[in-house]
Amino acid sequence: RMLGRERAGCDVYGLGFRLREGTHEVLHRTKYGGFPSRGRALGRWMAQGWKAPPKGTVLVPVPLHWRRRWRRGFNPPQAIAEGLASAWDCELRTDLLERVAHRASLTASSRAERQTALRNSYACRQATSGPACSVVLVDDVLTTGATFQVCTGVLESAGMTVLGGAWLAMA
Repeated sequence: RMLGRERAGCDVYGLGFRLREGTHEVLHRTKYGGFPSRGRALGRWMAQGWKAPPKGTVLVPVPLHWRRRWRRGFNPPQAIAEGLASAWDCELRTDLLERVAHRASLTASSRAERQTALRNSYACRQATSGPACSVVLVDDVLTTGATFQVCTGVLESAGMTVLGGAWLAMA
């Protein structure tokens, strides 16, 4: 379903579904099943019902730390972003944002605990020069919004404009 409301100055591009019985298994397979093709297919599915971001906007998947990516074999938000990018004809940029700190899973953490844990977990690989780069962040699950907030701050500090986010699911 699409959420077209303003959130902290950014447009929320959408959520595929709310996590509940039945949909939880879809997300679990997408994140841990080792099949990025599922994430790409879900990204294309998500794009069908949503208006594409403005021309020139780049999609930036929330990165995993290299250890977690190595264990899973791929980055689920990147797979979702690849599906969105192909359907929306947008550029995908995996070189702008980096996960620099490895943390334990934050699944059971509160918003405040997540914000504290994530504070220095992400970095921008390169600042923009010239006109600001417009970005839509892509992640698999929106739980408290802490990851979105931290990543937005990092990118905007580097001169980019975050227009909003797209998530496969909301917990």
